[in-house]
Amino acid sequence: MEIAPQYGDLIGAQPAPVLPLTGGLRARTRTLSARIERTKTYRGLDDAVRRGLHIRAFSLARDRYVIFSDLHRGSGQKNVDDFLHNRDVYCRALSHYLGQDYRLVLNGDVEEGWKTNYRTVSQVYAETAIAAEREFAAQSPTHYLRIYGNHDDALANPALVRRYLGPVFGAVSVHAAVVLGGRIVIAHGHQGDLYSDRYAWLSRKAVRYGWRPIQRVTGIELNHDAENSARLSARDRHLSAWARDNGLLLICGHTHRPHFPAPAAGAALPYLNDGACVHSDGITGIEIEGGEIRLVKWRLRASEAERSVLQSYDLGRILHANACARAH
Repeated sequence: MEIAPQYGDLIGAQPAPVLPLTGGLRARTRTLSARIERTKTYRGLDDAVRRGLHIRAFSLARDRYVIFSDLHRGSGQKNVDDFLHNRDVYCRALSHYLGQDYRLVLNGDVEEGWKTNYRTVSQVYAETAIAAEREFAAQSPTHYLRIYGNHDDALANPALVRRYLGPVFGAVSVHAAVVLGGRIVIAHGHQGDLYSDRYAWLSRKAVRYGWRPIQRVTGIELNHDAENSARLSARDRHLSAWARDNGLLLICGHTHRPHFPAPAAGAALPYLNDGACVHSDGITGIEIEGGEIRLVKWRLRASEAERSVLQSYDLGRILHANACARAH
């Protein structure tokens, strides 16, 4: 399979104009904030695609990919490690995909770098989740693909990847994005976000020195059940607009909200979200296989791992509709 950096006409659409500044001060402030965030999102995603890994020889009919994001695996401490309760179902899901010759894409926020140091994470999960992922890494360089998010943004630095992941996985790279066949972009989705990107330094301190102690003492749980949400948040709308304007399919994580709506016949579908692996009732991810794309959920029932398909589409039709929408 050919892997090469690719630059050019894949990206570069300008953000659609936001409504003019009219009305009261509050409305003007909201409009200006939305305009800034959309511009920053477009620039951040453009840059991620330019610097990302491009897999040109992607085969819609032959290749199999599974995409998970937002594991937030941490110290193994109860009340603090948001991944701990889903560790077993995650490992069983990976065993299934390994046996079916899927390629594994981890779409950011894999390690909880804002609360925990990376070496601790590697030690805690060495015999479970990391061991399961190493099975993919042993297959080929394209069977284990990593993308960084905001909570593991230190891994944007190749030297830190070698320091923290090298002893565990060997020669592994962590990318800004992965692009399949020039038409499917997989990126974490934090690009341009006010507190997750532009002021990530402040959010990191707030999480480590504020939220982590509160979570440890109180056991407050913010994770929710995995549900396919048709509603777009402001963050989703910026991501979707970038993908629509570029005629691409963008697959993100970051929001922890699976988004996989049912499109009208022939309509474009520029943006999907794989959800997270910290849901209170299991994990969600996106499968690409046999020309289909699916949102799936894994959970434990009576100690058995259960996979359910929440939504599926014909991927070829989606890609064609997205390209046609941009042309018009």
